[in-house]
Amino acid sequence: NALGCTARDTISLIVATEPLQAFFVIATDVVVGSEVAAVEASWPIPQEVEWFFAADSVEFVRREGDQYIFRFLQTGQVRLGMRGVTGNCEDFIYKLITVHADSTTIPGLNPDAPDILGVTVAPNPNDGQFSVQVELSGPKDIILSLYNANGVIQERRIRRGQSEYDEAYIVTGQPGTYFLMVQSPKQRRVFTIQVVGP
Repeated sequence: NALGCTARDTISLIVATEPLQAFFVIATDVVVGSEVAAVEASWPIPQEVEWFFAADSVEFVRREGDQYIFRFLQTGQVRLGMRGVTGNCEDFIYKLITVHADSTTIPGLNPDAPDILGVTVAPNPNDGQFSVQVELSGPKDIILSLYNANGVIQERRIRRGQSEYDEAYIVTGQPGTYFLMVQSPKQRRVFTIQVVGP
């Protein structure tokens, strides 16, 4: 200013290399009164997650890591929404859940049957390039999350609406042990992958 004074301040700048994509996986047909897990899988990982639902139809029970446990209180169709936030970026996703009086009215296969019929990782060990084939019991959304040996996520992929998936991976990090987590609406399976270098 005119007196020659100066002022200083600091700001925090968050730079994202890809847009925030809010996403979660949950069974689309559930039984009233039962606990159901919604697996939060937004990417990049959000700083904050907020859920939206009608309080007379849905009860939030607890959180277990990236799983949010809900109880559905009434039969019929219920809308469950989620908002992911990172800095000033936000994204929303909503899913329609059908709540049944009992499991006999759930269409398709036995509701207790597994979603994931098979997962093949090949070659394993490998030089950082490998493929993953996933076979499901029917068309479903899945999440594939790759972690290094320290549990730091390296990559997350969201795939929707198919019964089979074939994914190619190229690991550019250090050789060593990696873990691939495959998540479906009802299951979570983890596979160890050995990268031995080129």
